[in-house]
Amino acid sequence: FICKHDNMRRWAGKGGVEGQVKTVPLGVYEYIQGIYGGGPLMVPPFSEGGVGCSECLADQERLAERRRSEREAVSKHDRQALQPGEYWCLVDTRWIDRWKDFIQQETTDEPPGPITNANLLADVAAGVPRKNLSRGRDYRGIVPGVWQLFMDAYGGGPPVFRKSLDIYDPPARPDGSL
Repeated sequence: FICKHDNMRRWAGKGGVEGQVKTVPLGVYEYIQGIYGGGPLMVPPFSEGGVGCSECLADQERLAERRRSEREAVSKHDRQALQPGEYWCLVDTRWIDRWKDFIQQETTDEPPGPITNANLLADVAAGVPRKNLSRGRDYRGIVPGVWQLFMDAYGGGPPVFRKSLDIYDPPARPDGSL
């Protein structure tokens, strides 16, 4: 019920906070708190239309803007084919799924964190892929513009660049050479 700013959290659950708490006289609250501890004191209104934490609301607005901005930027740069001289940037599917969950607000308000491609490589320094990796299941290819957006926003790596979507093809350098 209390947010990270130590304020009353807006409650969007079924039945709101009213379904989870009972209003009692201040003397009863102080008596129960004296015996069992707890707190802080929560003062109505608790409903979704209630006051809520202004800092949390501002955080949610910033998060919504970040999601919208990232969706638009990726949509603008994403393509199904490479331009001449480009290479595929292969990314661990688990990271892509965490990013999609974040952008689509499906399971988390937390950004996915740095790209984690080390799971794709048996030898990170040499860029040697693990055995039995499958495109779609283990990794996906993105174009350099989307890779750069992700690196600017999240960092991480290591980069896994290929001229094709096959992770077992020879590595490609960012300048397009093999």
